Amino acid sequence: MPVFGDAGGTGTGFPGSGDRCLVTRYLCSSSGTITSIAGWLGTDSTTGANVKLVVLNDGPGGTDPGTFLTSTAGIASPSGGGAISGAASGSLIGGNYYWLGFVADNFQGTYGQNTGVSATTNMANGTFSYSSPPSWPGTDANYSVGTYVAVTYTAGGGGSSPQLMLLGVG
Repeated sequence: MPVFGDAGGTGTGFPGSGDRCLVTRYLCSSSGTITSIAGWLGTDSTTGANVKLVVLNDGPGGTDPGTFLTSTAGIASPSGGGAISGAASGSLIGGNYYWLGFVADNFQGTYGQNTGVSATTNMANGTFSYSSPPSWPGTDANYSVGTYVAVTYTAGGGGSSPQLMLLGVG
């Protein structure tokens, strides 16, 4: 199955906090249907927080996320961090950008960040509801690092541009 985003991860992470969302912009090369999302929590994570991995559509101009697409269910932050993953669903359109990231209900988890790449990462600080993820509420800060989040999907079974269908009645 194809994957896009950045699934690797090591080291410490960006501090989590209740309703703090951190997302990075990634290109999806082919259309498909999302099956799961994986991420990495920093080694300085402790137990007590729940994290959702989120996918948002690209916003106008590509400088901010747009509408909410999907998320995993809540995943308990493991002590010492590491890989996390969960099922998700949604349609992807090949050649489009999507924003992949984290939102937590508490502060114990740290979001895995890749400081070895130059990427577009935006944060909504306390304004992106963990319990009911919204469309992007606005960017409070920008960073030039990536998040360790990746989407696995089934190619060819996903989204496409809406098409008009005409039915003849006879």
